Parts: sequence; C-alpha cells; structure tokens
Amino acid sequence: MALEYTLEIATDLTVREVVKYFAQRMGFHITEEGSAYRGYTQLTAFRDTVEENLDADIILLGNVEITHVILRVASQAAPEESHRAALDMIRAALAFFHDRPDDGALLLHNGERIILQRLKGQPVTFDNAWKEYAADFPDDPELDRIQGNHLVTMLPQPYL
Repeated sequence: MALEYTLEIATDLTVREVVKYFAQRMGFHITEEGSAYRGYTQLTAFRDTVEENLDADIILLGNVEITHVILRVASQAAPEESHRAALDMIRAALAFFHDRPDDGALLLHNGERIILQRLKGQPVTFDNAWKEYAADFPDDPELDRIQGNHLVTMLPQPYL
C-alpha cells in the first residue's frame, strides 16, 4: 500500500517555490512539470483557493489559500526507503517552520492524522502518537533526535 504525507501550508510562496524548497532539502530531482522525485518517492504540490478549503483547514490555518505538499511513497518501495522519506519530510517541515515563522502548517499522515503542526503564533507541536504514524521503524532513535525539545501533546484530529 502506498504511503502519503501531506503538508498543508498557509503561505504566500508559489507552488513552484514550495516544491523547490522541499525538493532541495530532501535531495529530490525536480521535473519540468514542477513535481519532484527520488526513487519510489514523489513530491507534488497544489494550491486550494479560499472557497475550496475544508472547515478544519479554516479553523486551524485561517481562511486563506492553502498549499498542499504531498509526499507519496509507492508500495514498491522498501521499508527503509519509506522510513527515510518520512524522516526527510519531517526534517524539511521543521526547517520550513524555522525559515517561515509566519506560515502556519499541518503535517498529515495519509491525509487524516495530524502528526506535526505549527499554527500561527504557536510553537511546533508533535502529536503524542506521531512515531506510530511517521515511520516504519517507530523505535528508531533518530525519531527522538528529530523531536528534540519540541512540545508533544495529543493534537485534535478533525480530519479523522
């Protein structure tokens, strides 16, 4: 089964700028069409208009255009590739939060479970069950290093 991580961002960057940002940090090759890939993993992005926002998006990120960055790991990928892609996406999201402090964002596992968020004016927060959803190897010590000193709590799950 394929695996997806979606980063929903309230940002003024263009879709191409967002793809370039994440592709560079994750070591992906950017295509002429504006997507990016590495092995069995693909990175795409698109922007919703304000009218297309879900109620949960409006509540969490505001009534703004939202850029969706989708990392999709094909079912043919080895568990190690899937795990690496998940860790790279989380690291890139944390870098984005640092570089773009005014942009709110949510990182979702398979489009439903919020595993990481940074809402405007709030600290970076991991869901208390994020390791179960974020990686094929939840006991990997790298997960603790990524989490660092960030807040960990039970996040609301309005997409479930």
